[in-house]
Amino acid sequence: MEKSIRTIIEHQIFKNNFFLVTGEFHVGLEPVYKYINFYMTAKYIESNYMNKSNNLKQISDEKINAHNIKELDKKSFYEQIQHFYTVINEERKMESNNKKKEFNNSNRQEQKNKLKDRYKGINISNKNKIEFDSLHKIYAYKKIDENNLRLKNANTTYKRVREHNIHNINFKSYSSYIELLKEDIETSKLNFKNIQYYKLEKRLSYELIKDICAIYKKVKDEDKKDFLAYSILVGNLPLIDVRHKYLELYIEYPDKESRNIFKMEVKGLIRFIVYTIKGVKHEKELLEKSGKKIEFDIEKFKEWYVDDYKSNKEFKVDFTAKEFKEVMHELNKIDEKFRHID
Repeated sequence: MEKSIRTIIEHQIFKNNFFLVTGEFHVGLEPVYKYINFYMTAKYIESNYMNKSNNLKQISDEKINAHNIKELDKKSFYEQIQHFYTVINEERKMESNNKKKEFNNSNRQEQKNKLKDRYKGINISNKNKIEFDSLHKIYAYKKIDENNLRLKNANTTYKRVREHNIHNINFKSYSSYIELLKEDIETSKLNFKNIQYYKLEKRLSYELIKDICAIYKKVKDEDKKDFLAYSILVGNLPLIDVRHKYLELYIEYPDKESRNIFKMEVKGLIRFIVYTIKGVKHEKELLEKSGKKIEFDIEKFKEWYVDDYKSNKEFKVDFTAKEFKEVMHELNKIDEKFRHID
């Protein structure tokens, strides 16, 4: 007996829409279905086709040899690469900091043992390999091609993103950094490049930031901070191909009451997606326990999020370096405020 993941998702969306939603979402339910199907299928693919991993030391050794890097202190190089990679996002950064605290609280003998085995268990899974390859190239650019200005700028941009100094990034450097990462995805041998394209836009929001800057330019001065706070909320939506529609509503409806309704809708949509995914996972588990096999449409999956959302807003046409700098500065301040809330 088989059952399609599509059928399960449609059932859960219908049920939650009936019991949890009053009215309609401005973006409709089709983007929700698309995302949840993408999410569930990506999890299936990652666990069945991308579940292998390689040790960090092994990968780094291969790259040192491939690029003929003359590295006398390989242990130090591994340590720097490992740190450079693990802090790409907050989850890995927190994990890295926790390990550092645990190490500092250990006695001297325990520390010696941990140093000896510090590369054991540090593995890079296949699903993150292209990401690691890009960051390795960016980190080690001086040893690979010291005169490569593009890699040098990418190195600086990545450090500023990682260290929450996005207010010091200019649009040209940010664009170059994103283009470099996209090129690495495109030239990779991955079978499911759309997973990486999706992660790239969800994490770094390049297309969304262009939309934010263009609308920020039109918003009245007294509403700019409120709009940017709203933009962060919209940025939490996983529906990367329709997020811009919620930003545009801020201009279409300038009254405070309407804007508050949109804010509540976005929060409600995020909760709706979370609840639906939980329901899909639960129903899937029950069906599998009863002996049913869940089918996934892999060919259809390949069509989703293949770098398919491009903002129609252009630098120097719809916004300038001034708006970009102000937006990044204010977003950094808001981000810093939330990062320091206990």
